[in-house]
Amino acid sequence: MHGSDPTLANLPSRYLSALMVREFLEFVRMVVYAYNLDVDEMLIITCVVAESTRDLLDEAYVSNYYGFEQRSFPDAERNVISLRAIYTTLRMSRETVRRKLARIVDVGLLEKVRGGYFFPAQVGDKDRTLDIRRALVKSASKIVEGYRRVEEE
Repeated sequence: MHGSDPTLANLPSRYLSALMVREFLEFVRMVVYAYNLDVDEMLIITCVVAESTRDLLDEAYVSNYYGFEQRSFPDAERNVISLRAIYTTLRMSRETVRRKLARIVDVGLLEKVRGGYFFPAQVGDKDRTLDIRRALVKSASKIVEGYRRVEEE
C-alpha cells in the first residue's frame, strides 16, 4: 500500500485525515469519560450500534423516515449482532467481549436478546445519547466545513 493514489491527487486528503482523527479522538475522549467506559467497551458498543442502526444508512425509506431527531428507529426493526460477530470483528477474546457486554448491558447502554445484542432506541427519559449525537453532528459539520474551506482556497 505504498505510492501515490491518483484518486486523492486533487483532494485535501492529508488535511481531512488529520481533521477526522482529531474529531475521532475528541469523540472517544468524551464518550469514555461521560459513560465511565474503557476503550474496549467503547469499541464493543460502537460495533453493536453500527450493526443495530445499519438500515439507517442502507435503506432509503428508513433513512428518510427515522434519520431525523423527531423519530427513533424502533427496537423491533434494529439488527441484532451475535457475540461471535463482535469478538471476531474486533479481534478480541470471546471471554473479554462476553464479560464487557454483561457490564454494558447492566448499565443499560445495550440490550441482550435471543441471538445477540442491539442498541436500543434512544427516546424520552431513556435517551442517554443525545449529547453524543450533538457531538457527532458538530464533528461532521467541522469536517464538511474544513473540506469546503480547503476547496475554496
